[in-house]
Amino acid sequence: MVIISFQYRLNMQRIFRRTISLFLIASIYLHLCTNLLSGCSSHSPGFLFIQQDITIAVQITSNANNGNAVAVDILMPLTAATQTAVEQLTARQWFSRKAQFQRDYTSGQDYWVLHYEYVPGTVVPPIKVSLKDQTKSIIVFADYQTEGEHRFRTTRGENMVLTLSKSDFTIADPTFNSTGSENE
Repeated sequence: MVIISFQYRLNMQRIFRRTISLFLIASIYLHLCTNLLSGCSSHSPGFLFIQQDITIAVQITSNANNGNAVAVDILMPLTAATQTAVEQLTARQWFSRKAQFQRDYTSGQDYWVLHYEYVPGTVVPPIKVSLKDQTKSIIVFADYQTEGEHRFRTTRGENMVLTLSKSDFTIADPTFNSTGSENE
């Protein structure tokens, strides 16, 4: 029969507890590092978004779209394929091909779109947008009756002011002057 001293037994229990504690800490650290590194690799080059909320203030002049309602789509591509499919479209092309685009791609997985229709001269609340961390860009299309691109694309996840005017729209930083409808 082996007799183990009480002191020896206490020392072994302390060593065991420390070993378990170190093992748990190392496991948690490894898990956190792996998640952080894998999360960074999913972003495309030039991508500046993180999961965040932005606000788009909307101002509509009384003669917007020559006095007619203006359809506005705010599109956020979530994959490189959807980004490529829409980034060069004019607003007229977007609105005419939108139904097919929605059949070809999955909302919430490949893209996310917000649709609004504004009546000239009305006052509307700002748009709250929750950007997903895989958002490639924000593309604003406005369906004007006049010729033109009527498209704005940005890779900056910042608050903005959308002003719908007679024959085009502008996007501005809320703290600066207008930046125009073709600013990237």
